[in-house]
Amino acid sequence: MGTVIRPAGPEDKEKVAQLVYLAGSGHLVNSLFDGMFGSSRPETLKYLERLFAAESRSWFHWSRCFVAEVDGEVAATSCGYSETDGGLAELKHALVETTGWQPAGYEAMGERIRPLMKVKPAAPHDVWIVENVAAFPEFRGRGLVRSLLQAVFEKGREKGFKRAQITLVIGNVEAERAYEKAGFRPFDEHTDASFEKVFGAPGMRTFVCDL
Repeated sequence: MGTVIRPAGPEDKEKVAQLVYLAGSGHLVNSLFDGMFGSSRPETLKYLERLFAAESRSWFHWSRCFVAEVDGEVAATSCGYSETDGGLAELKHALVETTGWQPAGYEAMGERIRPLMKVKPAAPHDVWIVENVAAFPEFRGRGLVRSLLQAVFEKGREKGFKRAQITLVIGNVEAERAYEKAGFRPFDEHTDASFEKVFGAPGMRTFVCDL
């Protein structure tokens, strides 16, 4: 069957949730998403599955994603969105839908992700944002991420965007190399002592590329 790059569908939720969890881990011991939800890995994966299948179409939603299949098996994923379509406002709706959190729950999450927000870059409205890029370890080195990024780029171009942006934790050298091969270049970085204390890395680095 070979390799196929295709839009994701609701049926991919389990595999994509695992890949998104990996995307939030990178070279870190724990996934950023464990901190976001304040939960263990199994619980976090369930949250990611619910966001993927929710009616609210945040950047975790299946309609934002592409997957790479190798011999019929989901091997890698990536997504693209804009802040005005799939950004933070839509994520809040999705969290309401999938977690049932009351205000106290959001306040607790806010405290947990405060170090992350100190290093997370702005998301300009005129930029196509690439997120949740990951491949299962056994499928790495096959060019799947580059092919997925090209699919995400094309979707961004179709929507009229001229520039794409991706952000990763500083120190994830393997990911940086992959993104630079796909056309990204370093843009800026943000560091904070509280982030390093929690996650063991100085901060986050942003890369951009022309579409």
